[in-house]
Amino acid sequence: METLDLNAIVQGELSADERIVWVGQPSPFALVRMRWQMAAFGLFMTFFALFWLATTLFFVGSATENGPPLAILVMFPLAGLAVLGGGLYFLSTPLRYWRKAKRTVYAVTDRRVLIVEPGRVQSFEPGDLQQLERQDKGNGRGNLIFREEQGNLMLAMYTFSGSGSLKIGFFGIPAPRAAEEAVRQLKRSAA
Repeated sequence: METLDLNAIVQGELSADERIVWVGQPSPFALVRMRWQMAAFGLFMTFFALFWLATTLFFVGSATENGPPLAILVMFPLAGLAVLGGGLYFLSTPLRYWRKAKRTVYAVTDRRVLIVEPGRVQSFEPGDLQQLERQDKGNGRGNLIFREEQGNLMLAMYTFSGSGSLKIGFFGIPAPRAAEEAVRQLKRSAA
Protein backbone atom coordinates (compact mmCIF):
# COMPACT_ATOMS: atom_id res chain seq x y z
CA MET A 1 0.00 0.00 0.00
CA GLU A 2 1.44 3.33 -1.00
CA THR A 3 1.75 6.12 1.53
CA LEU A 4 -0.33 9.19 0.79
CA ASP A 5 1.36 12.56 0.43
CA LEU A 6 -1.03 14.37 2.76
CA ASN A 7 0.27 17.85 1.98
CA ALA A 8 -0.06 17.29 -1.77
CA ILE A 9 -3.65 16.09 -1.41
CA VAL A 10 -4.62 19.13 0.67
CA GLN A 11 -2.63 21.50 -1.56
CA GLY A 12 -4.88 20.51 -4.46
CA GLU A 13 -7.89 21.85 -2.53
CA LEU A 14 -6.44 25.23 -1.51
CA SER A 15 -6.86 28.66 -3.05
CA ALA A 16 -3.79 30.51 -4.33
CA ASP A 17 -2.81 32.30 -1.12
CA GLU A 18 -4.13 29.78 1.43
CA ARG A 19 -1.56 27.87 3.53
CA ILE A 20 -1.64 24.63 5.51
CA VAL A 21 -1.27 25.00 9.30
CA TRP A 22 -1.87 21.37 10.37
CA VAL A 23 -2.41 18.12 8.46
CA GLY A 24 -3.13 14.59 9.67
CA GLN A 25 -4.83 11.32 8.94
CA PRO A 26 -7.20 9.14 10.99
CA SER A 27 -6.14 5.84 12.46
CA PRO A 28 -7.97 3.04 10.63
CA PHE A 29 -8.47 1.33 14.00
CA ALA A 30 -10.24 4.41 15.36
CA LEU A 31 -12.76 4.57 12.53
CA VAL A 32 -13.40 0.83 12.67
CA ARG A 33 -13.83 0.94 16.45
CA MET A 34 -16.44 3.70 16.06
CA ARG A 35 -18.64 1.46 13.89
CA TRP A 36 -18.31 -1.97 15.50
CA GLN A 37 -22.03 -1.96 16.37
CA MET A 38 -22.87 -1.92 12.67
CA ALA A 39 -20.79 -5.05 12.10
CA ALA A 40 -22.46 -6.78 15.06
CA PHE A 41 -25.88 -5.87 13.66
CA GLY A 42 -24.75 -7.19 10.27
CA LEU A 43 -23.73 -10.48 11.85
CA PHE A 44 -27.17 -10.81 13.44
CA MET A 45 -28.89 -9.96 10.12
CA THR A 46 -26.73 -12.44 8.20
CA PHE A 47 -27.49 -15.31 10.59
CA PHE A 48 -31.18 -14.42 10.59
CA ALA A 49 -31.24 -14.36 6.77
CA LEU A 50 -29.44 -17.71 6.54
CA PHE A 51 -31.95 -19.24 8.98
CA TRP A 52 -34.80 -17.68 6.98
CA LEU A 53 -33.44 -19.08 3.70
CA ALA A 54 -32.81 -22.55 5.14
CA THR A 55 -36.32 -22.68 6.57
CA THR A 56 -37.81 -21.42 3.31
CA LEU A 57 -35.89 -23.98 1.27
CA PHE A 58 -37.10 -26.72 3.59
CA PHE A 59 -40.73 -25.70 3.06
CA VAL A 60 -40.27 -25.26 -0.68
CA GLY A 61 -38.67 -28.69 -0.91
CA SER A 62 -41.49 -30.31 1.01
CA ALA A 63 -44.30 -28.45 -0.77
CA THR A 64 -47.16 -30.55 -2.03
CA GLU A 65 -49.82 -29.85 -4.60
CA ASN A 66 -52.02 -28.35 -1.90
CA GLY A 67 -49.17 -26.31 -0.44
CA PRO A 68 -48.66 -22.55 -0.44
CA PRO A 69 -49.14 -20.55 -3.63
CA LEU A 70 -46.23 -20.08 -6.00
CA ALA A 71 -46.04 -16.35 -5.17
CA ILE A 72 -45.26 -17.13 -1.53
CA LEU A 73 -42.70 -19.75 -2.55
CA VAL A 74 -40.93 -17.08 -4.65
CA MET A 75 -41.31 -14.07 -2.34
CA PHE A 76 -39.99 -15.71 0.84
CA PRO A 77 -36.59 -16.63 -0.63
CA LEU A 78 -36.32 -13.20 -2.29
CA ALA A 79 -37.02 -11.47 1.04
CA GLY A 80 -34.38 -13.68 2.68
CA LEU A 81 -31.85 -12.73 -0.01
CA ALA A 82 -32.59 -9.03 0.52
CA VAL A 83 -32.00 -9.35 4.27
CA LEU A 84 -28.83 -11.35 3.58
CA GLY A 85 -27.56 -8.55 1.31
CA GLY A 86 -28.23 -5.96 4.01
CA GLY A 87 -26.53 -8.12 6.62
CA LEU A 88 -23.44 -8.59 4.48
CA TYR A 89 -23.33 -4.83 3.81
CA PHE A 90 -23.37 -4.04 7.55
CA LEU A 91 -20.94 -6.89 8.24
CA SER A 92 -18.46 -5.33 5.78
CA THR A 93 -18.50 -2.00 7.67
CA PRO A 94 -15.07 -2.50 9.31
CA LEU A 95 -13.42 -3.18 5.96
CA ARG A 96 -15.10 -0.20 4.31
CA TYR A 97 -14.11 2.17 7.14
CA TRP A 98 -10.55 0.79 7.20
CA ARG A 99 -10.19 1.58 3.48
CA LYS A 100 -11.80 4.99 3.95
CA ALA A 101 -9.38 5.90 6.77
CA LYS A 102 -6.39 5.02 4.60
CA ARG A 103 -7.56 7.58 2.01
CA THR A 104 -8.86 10.35 4.31
CA VAL A 105 -6.90 13.50 5.10
CA TYR A 106 -7.69 16.11 7.76
CA ALA A 107 -6.30 19.63 7.51
CA VAL A 108 -6.45 23.04 9.12
CA THR A 109 -5.46 25.98 6.95
CA ASP A 110 -5.21 29.66 7.76
CA ARG A 111 -8.80 30.03 6.46
CA ARG A 112 -10.76 26.82 7.09
CA VAL A 113 -10.88 23.22 8.26
CA LEU A 114 -10.92 20.46 5.63
CA ILE A 115 -11.91 16.81 5.65
CA VAL A 116 -10.80 15.26 2.36
CA GLU A 117 -12.27 11.81 1.70
CA PRO A 118 -12.38 9.76 -1.49
CA GLY A 119 -14.84 11.56 -3.75
CA ARG A 120 -15.84 14.12 -1.11
CA VAL A 121 -14.37 17.28 0.42
CA GLN A 122 -15.94 18.96 3.45
CA SER A 123 -14.91 22.53 4.16
CA PHE A 124 -15.72 24.39 7.38
CA GLU A 125 -15.22 28.13 7.70
CA PRO A 126 -14.41 29.53 11.19
CA GLY A 127 -18.08 30.49 11.68
CA ASP A 128 -19.13 26.85 11.06
CA LEU A 129 -16.99 25.59 13.93
CA GLN A 130 -18.84 25.07 17.18
CA GLN A 131 -17.42 24.39 20.62
CA LEU A 132 -14.29 22.23 20.44
CA GLU A 133 -14.18 18.88 22.23
CA ARG A 134 -10.86 17.06 22.47
CA GLN A 135 -10.86 13.40 23.49
CA ASP A 136 -7.44 12.00 24.40
CA LYS A 137 -7.26 8.21 24.07
CA GLY A 138 -4.06 7.55 26.03
CA ASN A 139 -2.10 6.06 23.12
CA GLY A 140 -1.00 9.47 21.84
CA ARG A 141 -4.06 9.62 19.61
CA GLY A 142 -7.46 11.13 20.07
CA ASN A 143 -10.42 12.91 18.55
CA LEU A 144 -11.17 16.56 17.97
CA ILE A 145 -14.85 17.27 17.47
CA PHE A 146 -15.74 20.72 16.19
CA ARG A 147 -19.32 20.35 14.99
CA GLU A 148 -22.42 18.38 15.92
CA GLU A 149 -25.42 18.17 13.63
CA GLN A 150 -28.82 17.10 14.81
CA GLY A 151 -30.34 14.43 12.65
CA ASN A 152 -33.41 12.30 12.66
CA LEU A 153 -34.55 8.78 13.44
CA MET A 154 -32.74 7.33 10.42
CA LEU A 155 -29.48 8.95 11.53
CA ALA A 156 -30.00 7.60 15.05
CA MET A 157 -30.48 4.11 13.62
CA TYR A 158 -27.49 4.41 11.28
CA THR A 159 -25.14 5.68 13.97
CA PHE A 160 -26.62 3.38 16.64
CA SER A 161 -27.02 6.33 18.98
CA GLY A 162 -30.15 7.37 20.77
CA SER A 163 -29.60 11.05 20.09
CA GLY A 164 -29.68 11.08 16.31
CA SER A 165 -26.80 13.56 16.25
CA LEU A 166 -23.72 13.31 14.09
CA LYS A 167 -20.36 14.42 15.47
CA ILE A 168 -18.04 15.92 12.88
CA GLY A 169 -14.33 16.27 13.47
CA PHE A 170 -10.95 14.61 13.28
CA PHE A 171 -11.01 11.03 14.62
CA GLY A 172 -8.07 8.87 15.64
CA ILE A 173 -5.46 11.55 14.97
CA PRO A 174 -1.97 11.66 16.46
CA ALA A 175 -1.35 14.53 18.90
CA PRO A 176 -4.91 15.91 19.02
CA ARG A 177 -3.72 18.85 21.12
CA ALA A 178 -1.76 20.24 18.13
CA ALA A 179 -4.86 20.01 15.92
CA GLU A 180 -6.93 21.69 18.63
CA GLU A 181 -4.47 24.56 18.87
CA ALA A 182 -4.50 25.01 15.08
CA VAL A 183 -8.33 25.18 15.08
CA ARG A 184 -8.34 27.60 18.04
CA GLN A 185 -5.84 29.84 16.21
CA LEU A 186 -8.06 29.77 13.12
CA LYS A 187 -11.08 30.82 15.18
CA ARG A 188 -9.08 33.61 16.89
CA SER A 189 -7.80 34.97 13.58
CA ALA A 190 -11.33 35.13 12.18
CA ALA A 191 -12.75 37.02 15.16
